[in-house]
Amino acid sequence: MMIAVGYMMPYLQYPCPNPDNPAFPLRVDFIWFLPGDVTVVGEYDGMAKYGNTWTEVNTHVTKQCKRDAYLRKRGVTTIVHFSFDDVIHRELLYRKLDDAGIPRMH
Repeated sequence: MMIAVGYMMPYLQYPCPNPDNPAFPLRVDFIWFLPGDVTVVGEYDGMAKYGNTWTEVNTHVTKQCKRDAYLRKRGVTTIVHFSFDDVIHRELLYRKLDDAGIPRMH
């Protein structure tokens, strides 16, 4: 959908070094390398991975915050999290991509 409306093509499932286990890189869903050493990561946050209990949700959110902080320390400029709701209501996704500086190619 992003490509169909003209956003720059991202790299998909891009590997990044994993500080906790170098043999298994972190993979970001989408990554754009923009001029001026700007790196934008896009992460699709499906609700199922958050779990069903408060403890599961809290554990996942804590891990996500740690991962985001690590990616920023490694040079990622912006991380855009989006959900199924953002995909259904496309203007929400487009606003997030525009705010992150992802160019439209056509």
